[in-house]
Parts: sequence; C-alpha cells; structure tokens
Amino acid sequence: MSMDTPRAEDLRRGMTVEIVQDQQDEPIIGDIQTVRTSEGREPEGGPEVKLESGAVGNVTQIVPDE
Repeated sequence: MSMDTPRAEDLRRGMTVEIVQDQQDEPIIGDIQTVRTSEGREPEGGPEVKLESGAVGNVTQIVPDE
C-alpha cells in the first residue's frame, strides 16, 4: 500500500482506518461504518468516514491487518 491518502473508492465498511477530526490533535483508529462521499471530489484531508464508534473524521491511512 502506498503512503498516499486513500481514496473513497478504496474504503469499505468494516475496514480499520486511522482518522483525524477537525478539533482533535490525536488520530482515532476504528472500523468504518459509513463512507461519506462528496460527489466525485476528495476532501482536502482525505475521505470522510463515520466509524462504528460514532466518530466522524477524514481518513489518513488504512490500518493493515496484523
């Protein structure tokens, strides 16, 4: 996997990702519940997702399976 920010079409429900939120300094790791698309445009900070925990933010990376 490249170090580039993933695109929305690379993301699927249940994948583990790292996100950042606008008001938080620390990244959050969790499983995707919903990928929010913005009609063909990628948000500046990466695709926006909602995690199963309820947190919403922009994906910085996909967390590899261990």
